[in-house]
Amino acid sequence: MPMHTPSLMTPTDLTAARARLCDALNRLDQVEQQAGAAARAEALGQVATAYREMGGWREAEWSLKQALSLALALGAPDLAVDLQCELAEVTRALAGEAREQGDEGAARAALERCRDHCYAAVAQARHVADPHWEVRVLVRVAEVLEHCGDRHDALALQCRALDMMCRQEAGVCTPAAQLTAPQPLM
Repeated sequence: MPMHTPSLMTPTDLTAARARLCDALNRLDQVEQQAGAAARAEALGQVATAYREMGGWREAEWSLKQALSLALALGAPDLAVDLQCELAEVTRALAGEAREQGDEGAARAALERCRDHCYAAVAQARHVADPHWEVRVLVRVAEVLEHCGDRHDALALQCRALDMMCRQEAGVCTPAAQLTAPQPLM
């Protein structure tokens, strides 16, 4: 998702972004009264997306953390991985914002949270059902780490993703579900 800077948005764009935020908040209110945790996690993700679009990084981070807690409680690894990736992107933006304001302590703290989310996403990505999606997660996280200045880790993830793609193309990549299945005795 592209990062937006409110000062660069046209008045029309800002009005549309605010309308999407209001819609997302209204949906969240409805869902919290009627639906289960999965719907609440999805609604919180939509709220975070609206905040991100307007450059509301702190609000987006809070919404994503709430959604991640629900996803983890539900045992939904695919959703948790996606939320960890979004949290990594948001905290990277928070670090940039803090640097621009001259607050190096806040920037370092945001970068540490960003790295934590990156590594959590990579660890959780091993448990997703689709190995192709795992590759996309590795590439997404590598891009975030590259922007954080962690070139070595970004390169390692890119190499891992490339290796997985080559194995998938050759037909030797085994999905996680098959790796954990019991082997026949004979």
